[in-house]
Amino acid sequence: TRNISGTHALLVELEAELAATQGREAALVFSSGYVANDATLATLGRQLPGCVFLSDRHNHASMIEGMRRSGARIEVFAHNDSADLERLLRGLDPALPRIVAFESLYSMDGDIAPLRALVATARRHGAFVYVDETHAVGAHGPGGAGLVVAAGLSDSVDLIQGGLGKAYGVVGGFVTGRAALVDFIRSHAAGFIFTTALPPVDAAAALA
Repeated sequence: TRNISGTHALLVELEAELAATQGREAALVFSSGYVANDATLATLGRQLPGCVFLSDRHNHASMIEGMRRSGARIEVFAHNDSADLERLLRGLDPALPRIVAFESLYSMDGDIAPLRALVATARRHGAFVYVDETHAVGAHGPGGAGLVVAAGLSDSVDLIQGGLGKAYGVVGGFVTGRAALVDFIRSHAAGFIFTTALPPVDAAAALA
């Protein structure tokens, strides 16, 4: 495991590279994109008292499972519909932690989220923004940084999740964000703490 003997130089280099690619302070690599979503969302929902998730109806199973496992309240908004997201946010107590979670590029239909509208709606209500970029990183944006960076929204999204098993063609997943937030996930996510680290050969392949 990473916290005992599994952290190696190539993993540290890979995390630095992923963070730099997306213009973020830090990154954390998981054993898969599924685990990255599941562990991170479950941790956020469990650790933030009174947390409410606002989830796009077409979100991936890994996101849905993480939110459910957290035990937090989940409100589902119509797919890619910022007006419906606005309606739900207006009905919530602004004092509660609210996490808006959606994908940038949906694998089943190939449609792209209206990133500017969704992020603007979330920010208007002071909500946390979590974007799954698994199907966009490595294929879209400058240097494969993804659609959030391409839209100039990196500073407005709290956590970006991505996968190394799609366009990057290897295995693994990651999240990027502010250093303190990434350390929070590192310290509390069971899916990071209690599982095997990504092997050096896979980290090297991802770097290449």
